[in-house]
Amino acid sequence: MTGIITTPNNGEAIHFPSGVANYGAGLVYGTNANEALAIATKNSVTSFMVVHGSDPTTWNGASWTTASPTLQTKNKSVYVNELIGVNVTPTYNFKVNGTSYLGGEVRVSHNNADTESVSLKYNETMKSLDFIFN
Repeated sequence: MTGIITTPNNGEAIHFPSGVANYGAGLVYGTNANEALAIATKNSVTSFMVVHGSDPTTWNGASWTTASPTLQTKNKSVYVNELIGVNVTPTYNFKVNGTSYLGGEVRVSHNNADTESVSLKYNETMKSLDFIFN
């Protein structure tokens, strides 16, 4: 399939109606101030998922509840390699299930204040993990 989706600036390009008043989603595009392409969901418990190894032609309304998502966002949380199930409030804002690689520095702070933060940084020269208290 090829083609161009034409949408008015700052509007919805694709609408996904659900038939339920409090649900629905859309692919939206806007250029006010900068540029943004977003998947907008009407209800905060609606999940956005990337699922690998699942045949989309066999999906039904409940298929997502047993999926093994590679990536899922729900309730302002992002989970990698783990399903946030039905009626589950995510415990973390960000969770990775499995091995992770973080290149560079990891900063842990309180209220995004650099004056109250701790950094973890791998020291290549010394082959050590440095804890930096700011």
